[in-house]
Amino acid sequence: CSARKTFFAVSMLPGLMLMPFAAQAIEVNGIVKLGMDFGGDRMVKAYTTNDYSLEINGNDGLLLAGGVSITNDARNFALDATLGWKSASIDASNQDYEFTRYPLDVLAFYNIPLGKKNKFNLRIGGGLTYVRNPKFSASGSIDNFVVNFENATGVVGQVDTVIKFNRRLGINASLRLTGVEYRVKGVTGSINGNGAGLFVAFVF
Repeated sequence: CSARKTFFAVSMLPGLMLMPFAAQAIEVNGIVKLGMDFGGDRMVKAYTTNDYSLEINGNDGLLLAGGVSITNDARNFALDATLGWKSASIDASNQDYEFTRYPLDVLAFYNIPLGKKNKFNLRIGGGLTYVRNPKFSASGSIDNFVVNFENATGVVGQVDTVIKFNRRLGINASLRLTGVEYRVKGVTGSINGNGAGLFVAFVF
């Protein structure tokens, strides 16, 4: 029940945060982002056939996400809501490992123009991430198991450099910091998922 309440609260954030702008015109754009996160507690360390070591940490993973970016008429405030798939994996010599999860991010930004006609901008902001179905799995000749974590709520801070091609189309280059903790279902124990990430987002 608590997980459902948290998911509902995060899902309601876009509407609640846009209430002060109800009397203004707003613009809704699609957004697709791709990037990598790093950091957090080590979950596993494995070796390839040539003895090269690889790790999966609590914040590691390739993230692919999509959603909407909502901007007010003055173009000084934006709200991004995205749902994504995030995964980190290791294909070792005789064992495979994977850590997957599905983050819902709701982030608010203040936009600072840096160039003429708003072609170049800086966005500074943050918000919440709600991570659904975190799962760590192993398969191979050594061991086979699945560890399920509880859904987790965390915080995100993000800085974007924005290049606008026209009023709608643009590219964002992002640096973000994430703070989140993953608790193992049914047992005592947790994984620190704090870390940083680099992303590129396409707005259309």
